Amino acid sequence: MQRSVRFLLAWVLILALTISTLALPRLQESTGGSVPSTGSVLVLQGESSWGLLDGRITATTGSRYAQNGVQLVPLAQTAAALGGTVTTDGGTVTVQYRNRFLTFTEGSWSAQSESEPVALSTTPVTVDGVFHVPAVSLSHLGWTVHTTGYYDGDLVLLSRTSLPEDRLEASLSSALELLGPNAGLFPSSSVLLRLDSRWSVQNGKTTAMSETTDAVTPTRSGSTILVPLNACAPALGYTVTPSGNGYLVTGHGTSLTFSQAMVSTADVTAKLGGHVYLDDASGAIVISAYSLDAKLSLRSTALEQAGQLTLLDSELAKGYIALTFDDGPSGSISSTLLDGLKARNAHATFFLCNYRISTFPQTMDRYLAEGHEIANHSATHANLSTASSSKLAQEIDTTNRTITQRTGVTPTLMRPPGGAYDSDVLAALKSRGMSCILWSLDPMDWKLRNTEKIVQAVVSQVEDGDIVLLHDMSNASVQAALQIIDILQAKGYRFVTVSELAEIKDVTLQPGQIYYGFTD
Repeated sequence: MQRSVRFLLAWVLILALTISTLALPRLQESTGGSVPSTGSVLVLQGESSWGLLDGRITATTGSRYAQNGVQLVPLAQTAAALGGTVTTDGGTVTVQYRNRFLTFTEGSWSAQSESEPVALSTTPVTVDGVFHVPAVSLSHLGWTVHTTGYYDGDLVLLSRTSLPEDRLEASLSSALELLGPNAGLFPSSSVLLRLDSRWSVQNGKTTAMSETTDAVTPTRSGSTILVPLNACAPALGYTVTPSGNGYLVTGHGTSLTFSQAMVSTADVTAKLGGHVYLDDASGAIVISAYSLDAKLSLRSTALEQAGQLTLLDSELAKGYIALTFDDGPSGSISSTLLDGLKARNAHATFFLCNYRISTFPQTMDRYLAEGHEIANHSATHANLSTASSSKLAQEIDTTNRTITQRTGVTPTLMRPPGGAYDSDVLAALKSRGMSCILWSLDPMDWKLRNTEKIVQAVVSQVEDGDIVLLHDMSNASVQAALQIIDILQAKGYRFVTVSELAEIKDVTLQPGQIYYGFTD
């Protein structure tokens, strides 16, 4: 009898242990225990598809970006990396870590915790299918959240535990070294060149090198690439002054004397500006203030953009056209357009509204990096010809400030909404060093909303030097623009920015002046 009881008790004990063991994984999962690819410190960067998890570069789903000046992070990716869990129930999304949780609702200024509502600095939002929340709100889960400014890498660091000051600084320093600069800053401190091309991209703007003051185009001498010193000086931050029979070049603690040829090797030129240098087999040359070794996508884009410069020298071009797009950005629609332009080696000018940038910021790092031009289209799409002086200043300055903060480049072109201007608008633009750009060809794409009709309206009338008005707010307009490019490129036309078109036509854009196009 006693043996039977002991035998039965043994089986009960084994069964209990088995049940508890099977239940353990569910218990760990429900309390936010460890999951694959988790770590203790996660660093995300503004509008970048890469981050760091415990010092290792990792791909991210959804990028960190700012809304209303507040940094947001992709919730599911962030929680999974730090050992939390995310569940969705109808219109709410809940993140849990151990015994703490937050429940978010898109568009709401508060989240619900396990004990009380938590005020949010901005509202959660879904971008390209990825749910984002204010980064600082996740500190409620017991995580450390630290952010850096736009010019300090635009980083968000999240840690499951409190970090000593020295480890925090070391983590941020390592992240900046591995991830590189914010992509938007790259054009503002870089020079893109191409062998045997008189064109360069400096501070995000394509300009022609003067045959008299810049002396030569980039050339190859054996295995060495020679670049014009004078042409690169403004963007790279060194000075060139006459000295005896040559020139004294001073920059970044170095002074060198050069002959009247005004050329130097690309690597020496880069060092004079405290920059780095790279090139590729196609003859593309990039001199940048930032190392691009960790920013492989940015490195590739920079070389590709430099490699397109020769197109502007082509004597085979039948003509040059500037496509312009108003009222953006427009999220996925603008992304589709940028993809199409890139595939066709076509450049365009984008007249952006501040309220649209705040709503759809995800393409801001692409425009300049892919060879396009960014211009001002007001803050709220107001009629500037009827605006008060204070309203007029606000409409211009707010958008200029936002674009500068996100790209490092201040716009020099503006298109008043609807083309409505008066003497006050022109005076305001002149005082800010900005030109007023209208158009010479308007297919009324916003009204037609028909791809075929928009295409026909342009290709049947277009001339060399035209500025074409379009909008990247509908798929019909985007598809029409790409078809227009295909048709006219086959006929020998090249598509350039407004500033490039002015350069090609030997027109110096003047502040406060109106330009409709550059047709003969």
